[in-house]
Amino acid sequence: MKDNPFLENESEHEDIIYRTENFFVKVGVGLAAPGHIMLITKKPYKCFADIPQELDEEYESIKSRLVTVIRNTFSEPFLIEYGVWGQTVAHAHIHFIPLRGAEYQVRSIIEEMVRPGNITIEMVTGLTDVRRIYKKEKGYLFIEEFGKQYVCHVSKIVYDINNRNPHLSYRLFFEKRGVKAVGRWDQLSPTDKLFDEAKKQETIERLKKPLNEKTD
Repeated sequence: MKDNPFLENESEHEDIIYRTENFFVKVGVGLAAPGHIMLITKKPYKCFADIPQELDEEYESIKSRLVTVIRNTFSEPFLIEYGVWGQTVAHAHIHFIPLRGAEYQVRSIIEEMVRPGNITIEMVTGLTDVRRIYKKEKGYLFIEEFGKQYVCHVSKIVYDINNRNPHLSYRLFFEKRGVKAVGRWDQLSPTDKLFDEAKKQETIERLKKPLNEKTD
């Protein structure tokens, strides 16, 4: 896949802080806060609902590990995946974002960002449910927080790159709260890039070691 920054061999080595057989963890650009990372498939699947079922166990294991390490190092995270709908890179990736940072505090991303927009939300129990929705609707937005998983139904919502669908865009949600350097990765100003680099380096320094420690 040409010009895909999420292909492992095209990613900056420093940015990749953890690997398993079929996934890797990358510190991206335009971070909400230190501790904001992405879990990415090594192969260019369209979204996590597109991965083969034989990868589910590995996915759930690394997802649990990431949540635990981020919780212990920064704060409880929420997870958000734009399942084809709203993707800026056409490659399966899911964001892990601390609910609390130096510039903000969020009690619930579902209650504070999504529900005010009257978005149709369905509670799900794993990738089997997400695949069912994806097969029928061809797109979705997945959110997980405090161990509860949700799919936002977006099949009747036209993705608007200009206003970025304010009740579904975590970037716009944080921008409105005054968070610096959380814009799209391809639209950061030189000043934003300095703020973002500081967040990135703190993330690498504080997460790489605990993620790579051996567990029983």
